[in-house]
Amino acid sequence: MKTRIGGHGTAHGSTRLAAAVLALTLLTAACGGSAAATGEGRQPSSVVTTAPTVAPSESTVTTTTKATDNTTLAPINLDGVEACTLLDAATVQSLSGTSGEFATDSFDSGHCFWGSTSPGVPQYVELELSLRSEYGGLSFTDGCSEATAVGPEMRAGDISEFFSCEQSGQTKSYLVAFERGVQVELTVNEAPPHLTAEGLAQIAHWVFSQL
Repeated sequence: MKTRIGGHGTAHGSTRLAAAVLALTLLTAACGGSAAATGEGRQPSSVVTTAPTVAPSESTVTTTTKATDNTTLAPINLDGVEACTLLDAATVQSLSGTSGEFATDSFDSGHCFWGSTSPGVPQYVELELSLRSEYGGLSFTDGCSEATAVGPEMRAGDISEFFSCEQSGQTKSYLVAFERGVQVELTVNEAPPHLTAEGLAQIAHWVFSQL
C-alpha cells in the first residue's frame, strides 16, 4: 500500500518525537541557521551533529550491551504493529536531510519504505522489524564499513551496531538494534552529513519505545 507524506500530508507516529524535531527547528532558527528556513537538516534535539568517521573495509562484528538489564522483561509483541506509523513525516525528512514529499510503501506490517517523490533525489528511509531469538546483525557485508558499536548510554537496544555501505554508487547508513526478541533495522540512503550513528540509534530507541 502506497501513501504520500510530507508537504500538507498527515504526520503519523510519536507526538513526542515530532515535538523534539520542532524544538530543534526553533533552536536552529534562533541561532540564525539556514536549515530551519529551508526545512532541511531537521532532527531530534539531542542528535550529535558530527558525521561518523567510517570508511568501507572488511566488516567485523563489535557489539555493546545496554546498561539496563532487559532479560527479566517480557518479549516485545509485534501483533498489530504497523511499521509505517512509527516514523512521522518530520522524522523522515530529518533523517534524509530533505524537505520534500515522500511516498510510503508498506511491504508488510513490519516493513516500511519512504522514498522521495522528487525527480533525481536518491534519498530514502527504510524500517524493518522482525522477531528473532537473538541478534542477527546485517545480512550482508560487501562494501560495508567495520561495524561500529553504539554506546549503551544511547539505549538503542540490547545490541546495536552502525554500518556505512557503498552500494550501487550510493552510500547507505544502517543501524541494526536488538531488544527483547525484536530486531530493528533502519536504513537511510545518501544520509545528510549531520546524521550520525548516535542519531540513528536515537531513532531506533524511539521505535522500541512505541512497541
